Amino acid sequence: MSETLPGVTEMTAAALTEAHSHIGRLKGTRPWKQALPSIARAIGSTPRRIAAIVHGEAKTIYSTEMDALRRAVSEQIQSEIARLEADLAAARLASAHPTEAQVLAVSIALEQAKTLLKGTK
Repeated sequence: MSETLPGVTEMTAAALTEAHSHIGRLKGTRPWKQALPSIARAIGSTPRRIAAIVHGEAKTIYSTEMDALRRAVSEQIQSEIARLEADLAAARLASAHPTEAQVLAVSIALEQAKTLLKGTK
């Protein structure tokens, strides 16, 4: 990013790259047009500001924005963990012996979500 934006330090470029990554995680599979307003609301910003970060137009990111992005990603991952744990419990209740593949798939997804959560703190 620093190559495309003169005057942007490497540290700022790294922070903008991290912010871009968090925004992408919050977007998920939704179209940008649908995702921008909800991401902006989640971090107390505007859709235009989010778009500027995504499109590489922002020359800085404020610590409050980064903190809010990290918090929103952490909350999203925690929700994903809760959903996966509920799926695992439901699979176990649905049959006395869920298939090993079912348990393994949910367990792997759960561990991946927990690993992501550790990386956001």
